[in-house]
Amino acid sequence: MKPLRKYPPEYKFAPSEQDLLFYLPRKVNNAENDDEEKVPLKFVDIYEITDPGLLFEDTEEDLVYIFTQFRRVSQDGTGKSFEKNKKKLGYNMKEITLDDSIPRDAKFKDYVVCRIKRKSKKKEESTEETLTRRNIRRRSCIGYT
Repeated sequence: MKPLRKYPPEYKFAPSEQDLLFYLPRKVNNAENDDEEKVPLKFVDIYEITDPGLLFEDTEEDLVYIFTQFRRVSQDGTGKSFEKNKKKLGYNMKEITLDDSIPRDAKFKDYVVCRIKRKSKKKEESTEETLTRRNIRRRSCIGYT
């Protein structure tokens, strides 16, 4: 997999769904443009990736955005990854598609933009710290009246 382009640390790509839909028709209709040089949206076959963490190699952010050609869509356009033992992998994906009323080349009709979110490591750490503090408080209260 070709790595996503690196951007300066202060750069944060935080588009709304409406913003993403601006780029999607251009990609779907194979328009010649240089958007890929300006925004971190690359084509990735997301369904062939066995480790979603690879998408986050070049970023500290907990969100990445990619173009892909979908194979199936859940009813609400979201999905969660599970390991074989049904344990959640810590990623959530939302597929954003063009309205069917927009004319497009049939060859590209199944393209979507995916917003993939990973479970925040910071949130995990703070949860562990909170549980530790609660346990310490509970222990310190035992035996006192």
